[in-house]
Amino acid sequence: MTAVKEIERFDQEEFYVKTSQGNLLIRGEELKVVHLDVDKGLLTLEGNVKLLQ
Repeated sequence: MTAVKEIERFDQEEFYVKTSQGNLLIRGEELKVVHLDVDKGLLTLEGNVKLLQ
């Protein structure tokens, strides 16, 4: 993902991310952060994504 400003809350089933385009809810199973660089706006997640809202 690009344009990430902040991760507000997260666990293995839900991430709530603020981006430059607005808020994004990511739901799934066994989610985890692989890479996060807020200065560059980059986020890489791993797991089974079931919903992007």
